[in-house]
Order: sequence, then structure tokens, then C-alpha cells
Amino acid sequence: MGADWLQGPYLYSLYHDEHGISPGLISTLFTTGFLSGGVTATFTGRAADRFGRKAACLFFCAAYALSCLLTTVPAPPSLFSPAPDQQPGRGRGGAAHLALLFTGRVLGGLATSLLFSVFESWMLADFRRRQQGRQIAKEESEKELSRIFGTMGTLNSVVAIASGVVSEWLVSATGTRKAPFLASVVLLGAAAVVISASWAQNYGQGSADQGRAAPGRGQTQAVPGDKASPASHQSGSILANPRVLCLGLASTMFEGSMYLFVFFWPPALRSAAAASRPAAAHAPGGELPYGTIFASFMAATLASSLAFNVVMERRLVRYSTLLALILGGSALCFFLLAAPAKATTGAGAFEAGARSEQTTFWLFCAFEALVGMYFPCMGFLKGQLVGEAIRARVYGFLRIPLNGFVVLALLVTGDGAAHDAVFGTCARLLLASSAALFAMSLLRHTP
Repeated sequence: MGADWLQGPYLYSLYHDEHGISPGLISTLFTTGFLSGGVTATFTGRAADRFGRKAACLFFCAAYALSCLLTTVPAPPSLFSPAPDQQPGRGRGGAAHLALLFTGRVLGGLATSLLFSVFESWMLADFRRRQQGRQIAKEESEKELSRIFGTMGTLNSVVAIASGVVSEWLVSATGTRKAPFLASVVLLGAAAVVISASWAQNYGQGSADQGRAAPGRGQTQAVPGDKASPASHQSGSILANPRVLCLGLASTMFEGSMYLFVFFWPPALRSAAAASRPAAAHAPGGELPYGTIFASFMAATLASSLAFNVVMERRLVRYSTLLALILGGSALCFFLLAAPAKATTGAGAFEAGARSEQTTFWLFCAFEALVGMYFPCMGFLKGQLVGEAIRARVYGFLRIPLNGFVVLALLVTGDGAAHDAVFGTCARLLLASSAALFAMSLLRHTP
């Protein structure tokens, strides 16, 4: 995750400020990445279950490293100094450069699909394998799994904060926004070495190596109880489960809104800063400190992930109810971001105006705090409701509507100028998802 966090704050800025790409074309690049993620999600989970989740994690490292390298490929001079009768990026060199950037986004979408399906699947399979040799009550096992997800969220937030600070320093020290991407390549290489040397292999049902992996040789099998029916039938029945469908809806709406937030927060803050401080926005050195802002977002995520551990250790609320509250709170944040700000006139009346950058920033932090509680909560629920043998496959399927939602939103909005409309739409969809989750929490045997 550190490799992902390092580059995140500067992707939009790199495209816009160093590659000289228009906001509309940046939107197309982002759309390409999410479209790639949606398409590849149809087979990446199945391939990981069949050929091994450790192998899929190693493939992620290679694909994401290549994506980072392609994103930093320098533009030809003609992009920045076109002929008088030529539009920027229209020459042969510009077309080739754009092709490389689009290839980078395709690989980035593939890598993201793997990141959010196979790593968690591998971890849960390894956790179940370790639990098989222990005499431990189910309730205690669930508490331990919840603590693991909470710890993962906390460590992820700490790494994200450090990544934001480091990325800001790298850009300041090198004078280029490409530096965080190159640092990500180094981290991905280190991760590949650690995974290759220390991780055990595990598979889903119907794997190519099922029956050949002997205990004690660094490999684990699917859970024995999951072999009763073909994987395709199991995945179909799992996806027909109303609880899993409800989680899929929540995942699509929340994570889709989160990805749109990733795309829209830089232009939204730029717009708010320009409205609040029009002179400073155009002054030398008036560029927003994206790395520091990102680190602030992650500090909010860290605080909430720590709160998650406290809340769930004391069982103050059910996981499904907490998830519904998270989506409801997110809907409120987006409603406030989309609603026109009010300013007092000299006559005491109110008129619509631009929201201050401070208000926008703190609403963004509030949403990130909810993100910090969302991932451990969603991870625990999916871990309880999805069978081990087909876990990566189902996780991949759940990302298809998510990527489709983001692609549709980016195609409709076009660029970062339409953030108010996007935030308003996200608020309504999150509110509907929250209501569905509250209904799910009323079902018997729902965690």
C-alpha cells in the first residue's frame, strides 16, 4: 500500500502540470484505469484462486511497477512547444506519449483490481490455516480476526501519513512530481522480494495445483469443507445471497465515491482556494501542498481506525450496523460538500457563494475518517460471509459494478469542474445504500 500512497497525491498534478494534459483528457485517463479494473476483475480473482494468490501478489508488484514507470515517461518537446498550427499532443511524438500514458493506466487498473482482492484473500486463507491447528472458540477467533483488520487499518494509515510526507519531500527535493512514482517502483521491488521469500502459497477451489501441494512445503490448500460443489456453482450461490448482494451495493457506492473523491479533491480544493484567496492562487509558490494535505487526510483515517478497534473490542455495535452508520455519515459529508455555501450580505440576507477552503478541507478529513472505519468493518463482514475456496473470485466480481459506477460517473462529468454535481449524486446513492444496510442488519445471523 505504501507504493500506492506515495504516488496518489500527485497523479492528477503530474498529468496536468508536468505532462500538460487538459482536465478532460485526464478524466479519460482515469476512466481508462477504472474501466481496466472492471474488465480485469472478471478474471483476476478466478486466476488467483486457480494459480495461487501468492503468484497473483507477485504479478501485482510487476504490473504496478511498470504502470508507475510508464506514467513518468517524459513527454516529447513537441508537446510543450508545438508548431503554430498544431495543437499540443497532436503530433506523432505526442500520440506515442499518450499511448504510453494510457497503457500505464490500463496496467494501473489491473494492479488495483489485484490489490483489493488477492492480498486480503491470501491473508484470510493463511489466518484460517493457522487457526486449524489451535483449539479456540469461534467467538474468540472472530475477535482475533477483527483485531487483525483493525491493526491493518491502523498500519495502513501510518504508512499513508508517512508516504504523504515523503512524497512532499521528494517533490520539493527533486523539483519533479515524478519522484514519488519512481520511489513506488523501489517499494514494489522490495515487496516482491519479501513476498517471494516469506509468504506461503494458497489456492481456491479447482486450482491447477490442488492435490499437489504437500503440507510443510510453503503451500496451503483451500478449506476442505469448500469442496462439496463446483466453484462456479458456489460463486453463483454466494452472489445470490442477499447479505453479500447488500455488501456489494455498499462496496460499489462507498468505494466508488471514494475513488471519485480521489479524482476530484485536488480540483475541488484548488477551486475553494482560488475563491478564498484569489491573489494567492496566482502568486509564485501558490501551489497547494498536496503531500501534506494527503498526510492530513490519512491522519484522520488513522484516528478512526484506532477508534474502530475500541468500538468493536467492546462490541458496542454490530458490524453491519456500524457499516450502515459509516455510509450514512459519508452521505452527510457529500451533501454538505455539494450544497452551495451561504454568505451573509451587508443587509443581513444570505446568498450562495463558494465554500471556504478550510470548510472543504475539514469535510474531506471527516470523509477520510469514515474511510478509516469502513475498510476493517467491510473486510470483517466479507471474511465472514464469503467462502474460502472462492474468495478471490467473489471479491473480484464485487469490483465489477464498483468500477462500472466510477467509469460512468467520470464519463458523465468529463473533468474536475463538475465536482459539486458528483458529490451530490454520491450523497444520494450512499444514503440509499445505508438504508439497505440497516435493513440487512435486521436479518438473523447477520454479523
